[in-house]
Amino acid sequence: MKLSEDTVYNFDVKYEYRTHKYAGRDYENIEMVKKKTYKSFIRSKRRNWNKNQEKYLVCNTYAEWQSHVKSIIRKDMINYEDFLHWLYYMKRDSEKDLQMVKVIQIPIYIGIISLSVPIFNLEYFTFENAIIILLIITGISAIHLINAYNRVYFYSDVIEIAKAEAPPKS
Repeated sequence: MKLSEDTVYNFDVKYEYRTHKYAGRDYENIEMVKKKTYKSFIRSKRRNWNKNQEKYLVCNTYAEWQSHVKSIIRKDMINYEDFLHWLYYMKRDSEKDLQMVKVIQIPIYIGIISLSVPIFNLEYFTFENAIIILLIITGISAIHLINAYNRVYFYSDVIEIAKAEAPPKS
């Protein structure tokens, strides 16, 4: 595994976040592959994208991901307290980003709807076009909100694992 620029305290944030995000995805799709659903297509694309597990580690269960993170967080880490403090900082930063998404997107969403009402009265805009535009705006907002929540959950899980792996105080 090549370390990226997101590596801090020997913890590659981008790689570990993707591993957390895709943990259990291939395991859940084994039954879907037998049924020949669209998930088998998604699974094969993801496997091609992640050849040699360069993008993320394939973990079939959450427990596998936990043991992987435990192997990274060594008990003999010299700067364990700094690492834990950095994790708390990143979690707070992610929570701040989540709040910004919530606080900023809702007024922007309402503003776009109120500004677009006069546009929808024009002859070349139909009611169906207005619904499509609003659905696109809603979809983009939902994607940003879900990504912000996932980032907070990721740091919460890593902090929980790091606390369990705390070195004994001497």
